[in-house]
Amino acid sequence: MKLVLFASLVLAGCSYGIAEDTVKMSDAPIKVSFDADGLFIGPNPNNMMERFRQLYDMRVQDLLGLQKDVGLQVHRITQHYFQRSKEVSRIETEAGRTKASQAILRQFQENAENYMDEVLTPAQDHRLTQIIYRIETKRLGLGEALATGRLGLAVGVHDNQKSNIKRKAEAIQEKLEKEIAKLCIAAEAELFAELAPEQRDKVVDLLGEDFSYHEKTPEQKMFENLRDRYEADPEGFIPIAGMPKNTNRK
Repeated sequence: MKLVLFASLVLAGCSYGIAEDTVKMSDAPIKVSFDADGLFIGPNPNNMMERFRQLYDMRVQDLLGLQKDVGLQVHRITQHYFQRSKEVSRIETEAGRTKASQAILRQFQENAENYMDEVLTPAQDHRLTQIIYRIETKRLGLGEALATGRLGLAVGVHDNQKSNIKRKAEAIQEKLEKEIAKLCIAAEAELFAELAPEQRDKVVDLLGEDFSYHEKTPEQKMFENLRDRYEADPEGFIPIAGMPKNTNRK
């Protein structure tokens, strides 16, 4: 018998042989985006608006060493944009709404970019890019991020490399899980040592024979479904309502 909970905690901390570090963001809501480069999970590091929204996350603020009022200011700028967008919806003609919406979006982008220039040093701006790429690796694992993610796109991973990386990642993960299984047996022995014999017997009776168990989140299932649809028909792929299309950073 192995400790399933312990195994799940250890597995959650490693992905394709790369352990979690100080960026603890694997529990954040999954964001899926679609643009000319394809379908991706997580924010786009080249999209100024998405970079701006990352500053609302207190964990990002801490990693960048920012003041706590940064998130409040990001929220205010964003809320102003949404309020102005709602006002535009009252315009009667489609042409009028389109023109007004574009003007509001340009103003929002300008306000957001100016604010980021004020609060971020060049080093912090670079660190923000690193954090965004790191989020992707925590969602997908380093192997998948290199093979199908923005990270691979950024470093120019070619098709031959993608297939090799996927095979290597699968082999590493299999090896990792075997090593984790050994750790679980050792952990079980240490924990059981704290129990009386009758308590250990009861634990064994309650848990029964161990089995492999991993449940994907609804967001992970949604992303995999979307990715399968996109890979099957890139030209005819229609993103779901509300999925952001990216505007590249200036």
